[in-house]
Amino acid sequence: YLPYATSLRMSDLGYSTRVQSSLNICFNHLSTYTASLGQAIHTSYPPYEKIGVKVDGKYRQLNSTILQIEDEYYSDIRPKRITRSPERPLQALRDKGVEYIEIRHTDVNPFLHVGIDTQQALFIDSFLISCLMMSDEDLCPTECRMISENQQKVITRGREPGLLLATPGGEVTLSEAGQTLLAQIKITGDLLDQVHRTEAYSASIKAQMLKLEDASLTPSAKVLKTLQKTGLNYTQWIMLKSREHKETFMNSSPGTPVLKDLAQRASLSLKEQRQLEARNTLNFDMFLEEYLA
Repeated sequence: YLPYATSLRMSDLGYSTRVQSSLNICFNHLSTYTASLGQAIHTSYPPYEKIGVKVDGKYRQLNSTILQIEDEYYSDIRPKRITRSPERPLQALRDKGVEYIEIRHTDVNPFLHVGIDTQQALFIDSFLISCLMMSDEDLCPTECRMISENQQKVITRGREPGLLLATPGGEVTLSEAGQTLLAQIKITGDLLDQVHRTEAYSASIKAQMLKLEDASLTPSAKVLKTLQKTGLNYTQWIMLKSREHKETFMNSSPGTPVLKDLAQRASLSLKEQRQLEARNTLNFDMFLEEYLA
């Protein structure tokens, strides 16, 4: 294992591919994002060509392009819009704009039975609102590479004492860079506290500041310490936590009204599925050809 890693899921060992790392998807504007992502969807990749698409009547893959569909791009954050059949995600974004964003590199906390708690949610709110209000100058390719390299350092070595990150003004420690960013987010948190008459937002930011001061407070450090203390490997421990979380939910009945509502929703969903399938007159080959056109 990597002793100072914070999120192997987001590293080269996780949700990434070598070919995707070569893509230059531009997030500066919606138009540049959809154009660069669209190029990846329509650019064939020789190793995938060798695999073949439909061989002996069976599909091995949908196509031989770098990205078979838009959602295959493993980005850290993704602009999204609810699509209506037969819309493709990029088409919907181009025509109607961004409806919401998907934050993809926030790991589920295995110590919590729902994976996230109120404090974490409030911090994410504060962070995203701060991003909305910060300067939005375009990033040049050099800055994009610097950000990507910094991110990989934090992912694989984030708890390493004295870890240095690159900035336009020179190298700074992770702690310095983090505290500077959190100080900006705290301004937003203080305003949210005033609006909601609480101190919960600023407290959520303070909790992150403490993690920069003491890396043992991070979830990754807590997981590693638990494994070392119990002698369990990761799979054994995560299965143990899964059973504990299952028991928590099984002992917390949602109540008759909620169960009734869920049953009605399930029944309606199955009915809509049957109606949709009854209207479908295309076989899969024809559907795929139209969808990828």
